[in-house]
Amino acid sequence: AVWRDQLRQRLNDHAFREPPRSAGKEEVTGWCSARDLLDSDFTDINKWSFSQYVLLALRTSVKRLPSRDLKATIQKRCADWAAERGVERCPSSIKKEIREALETEWLARTIPSSSTVEVLWDTASGVVSVGTSSAKALDRVRSYFRRTTGFSLGPESPISWAPDRADALLTSAPISLEVA
Repeated sequence: AVWRDQLRQRLNDHAFREPPRSAGKEEVTGWCSARDLLDSDFTDINKWSFSQYVLLALRTSVKRLPSRDLKATIQKRCADWAAERGVERCPSSIKKEIREALETEWLARTIPSSSTVEVLWDTASGVVSVGTSSAKALDRVRSYFRRTTGFSLGPESPISWAPDRADALLTSAPISLEVA
């Protein structure tokens, strides 16, 4: 189908790409295979499209530096700088330079941590199931799904399926209390 070919192209355009080794702390996000977070090639439709279903994962990678170690190392280098010059404290401009140099040095050696969120799209019904309840991850999926497909996702839950029965369902649920 033509739409699958268009989707394949859009997925490849928005696929996860490894950042350069020297990249900073910025977050990198893109689509990958739900089966293999290292596979972000959507050329073979049979790897991600199954009948009416599209199965993907949204991968996010970010480099994080250990904040306590970074802070302690900056303080030590500032103290060393001040001692070498016989002054009481390091100026903020020098401290900033030390911080930037240290972050650059450490980020070049840091391996990014990755997380994935599985996404199952039933193209026949239009329902998209997302494998997380994290608000931040859901927002990321909504944003990236819209950027990739042009479709907006709205939240839905069992309560939203029956708005006229929600109060009745919540108040009629059996509750048992045991007093010890």
